[in-house]
Amino acid sequence: MNTRAYRLHFTAPLHLDDKGTGFYQHADALIHSDTLSAAILSAWAQLDPDPQRKEERFKTPPFKVSSAFPYFGNQYFLPRPINSRAISLPSEQLQLNKKIKKIKYLETTLWQTVVANKNFWQNLATNLDTEKSDYVILAGGLLMERKAISPYLIKGDSQSFKLWETETQTRVVMNRATGSTVDGGLFDFTRIHYHPNSGLYFLVQLESGQQPDFEAALAWLGDSGIGSDRACGNGLFEWKPAEQFRLPQVTSPMALSLVLPNPEDCQKDDWLKDSAYELIKRGGWVTGTGWRKPAVWMFGEGSCFVQSLQGKIETLGNHPDGYPIYRDGRGFFVGGKQ
Repeated sequence: MNTRAYRLHFTAPLHLDDKGTGFYQHADALIHSDTLSAAILSAWAQLDPDPQRKEERFKTPPFKVSSAFPYFGNQYFLPRPINSRAISLPSEQLQLNKKIKKIKYLETTLWQTVVANKNFWQNLATNLDTEKSDYVILAGGLLMERKAISPYLIKGDSQSFKLWETETQTRVVMNRATGSTVDGGLFDFTRIHYHPNSGLYFLVQLESGQQPDFEAALAWLGDSGIGSDRACGNGLFEWKPAEQFRLPQVTSPMALSLVLPNPEDCQKDDWLKDSAYELIKRGGWVTGTGWRKPAVWMFGEGSCFVQSLQGKIETLGNHPDGYPIYRDGRGFFVGGKQ
């Protein structure tokens, strides 16, 4: 499969509930791979609604996507490897440990440095709290070089600039039958607003000849929106190829997507040996219904393994209209064999 990268520039606020709990006061700035895959397939089905081809695409998609991660200008971020979270600092630097633990994303050149240099975190902690440091930690846990962001900082303060802002609105539940408000029906709804120079990007591996149809589906999705509250104009975006993005070349595989291992991945007794991973519970709702999807535990982005995992597409059950509901848990890795 051919690997390409695409940038999503959001022209409207975004709300994504990564846990599928229905608590609208939480919004995630990351689009997980299973959500992105399902959204693109749904958009594709609008352009090519043939039942047989639609079912085949959902069952065996002609593409595989990573999760969508932040970018700023020409700076691209990757999830911090989970095997880099356990760090050892001298006693005089222990107060910085909590700050370093909050780092979630690394600019790609820094990410490659972290993978190659086990002493990176100790060196980072030396001047982290001063303007002498070559690096800054932005709100949201993004680590990047100071020189790339310094024009946007106020008096060098790394917390004075954000790649995205959160907005919380108080809303009220309406009785659809009477048009009146429901007593005690107040709730908070949080949306993400991205900086004009930032957004999200993702990687995709496409089967031969599928790029035009894939990009048409992506354009449809951008015009219709992704996430919640699309009827109010949320989740709209413009897309373009991320031509300047280069995936780092490393030997040890790290997940850039959620991964649901298939039986072949688990055949070896030591398949988890020397691994470092995070488990994420994925739920959500069946679109157009009040039905909750069965929860699935998946390996999270940044999980590290000795070998890449193929993953699988899981059938969660059937929609009330009779067709199957899938969750895409195929692995998208940097490093190792795809």
